[in-house]
Amino acid sequence: MQKVLRQQILTRNQGLKRAKDRSIRKSRADASEYRAADIHRLRGNAANIRAERKHRREDWFMGALAPNREYGNNVGSYGTVEPENSQAPTVPPEKRVKFVNFAYGDRVVMIDGREKGKIGEVRKVDRETQTVTCDALNMVDIKIPPWAQNRAGAAGLKIQQMPSPIPFSSVRLVVPMSDSADPSTPSREYIVRAMHGGEPFEERDHGSPIPRHTRYISGLGLPIPWPNAPPADFKMEDMDTPRRMVEEITFVPDLGVMPMPGDAVNEVVNKYARARRRHDADWVREKVQEDVKNSWVKQRRVLTPQAEFWERENQKREKEREEREREGLSDDTIALIKEAQGLSLKGRGETSKEQKIAA
Repeated sequence: MQKVLRQQILTRNQGLKRAKDRSIRKSRADASEYRAADIHRLRGNAANIRAERKHRREDWFMGALAPNREYGNNVGSYGTVEPENSQAPTVPPEKRVKFVNFAYGDRVVMIDGREKGKIGEVRKVDRETQTVTCDALNMVDIKIPPWAQNRAGAAGLKIQQMPSPIPFSSVRLVVPMSDSADPSTPSREYIVRAMHGGEPFEERDHGSPIPRHTRYISGLGLPIPWPNAPPADFKMEDMDTPRRMVEEITFVPDLGVMPMPGDAVNEVVNKYARARRRHDADWVREKVQEDVKNSWVKQRRVLTPQAEFWERENQKREKEREEREREGLSDDTIALIKEAQGLSLKGRGETSKEQKIAA
């Protein structure tokens, strides 16, 4: 039985170690993939900017002789952005912020880029990419692929203008606040440079885009109210479960009744698995009997006189070792240790005296 328990503990520890190693490898792979995608996106944008600057310089020098660059696949879509370059890469979980303090309906201001100082309203918050999408901010012309042109709403539409995602670090929240306690005093809009989230956590309606935590102005501790979320628009489909079936109470907990049958664990974990923490009483009893039988067989083995002698010697030494551990050090051993320590201290003292005389 002890062997089974030892194997169970070792198996569990090995499983935990493998799970930890897999988690570390996955986090490293996600971080590498994020860096590669970000570098690819930045390099693509930089290459497009260099090409456009070169074309603009050539057009300025050549004037009326400048070539027509709308040819081939660029007819009607010259100067647009590819769809893959307009999307931000997914940020690894360990690099994401714990509390997202932006929500649908917030007013934010750009703090860098060509639209620095412009204010827009948040329409989408993406936690995975750590970006927000705002109305009339960071608008770009997206090139629609040929296979998606019919889905854009009009046949032959090659360009569609839409807002591009903006990182959290490039925007700041705009909050209306009043300088006076008088409610009739008109409020002013302030830019929140730093904010953080925390308790209390509030319950939200199902499907609400508003986070559950409370956001505060860092340094002041003033809570920032969340915007009014639009009501969730749910449409009942044929495949959806009716509300009456969802709200029907089918189980009432009772302290005297188990919530699941006792053998339900056998459907999740193998009945005789080593990693299982709980085993059936019959199986445990069988293992104990097996251990007793193995010890009896071990005692009945045939030994030579020399093997019997060494076995007795080993048993005797084991008993002596256990007695020494229980009793501790003997008086003679303690006296020898004290004598050795005294000689060592005496030698150190004579050495120090000699060093002083020599000095």
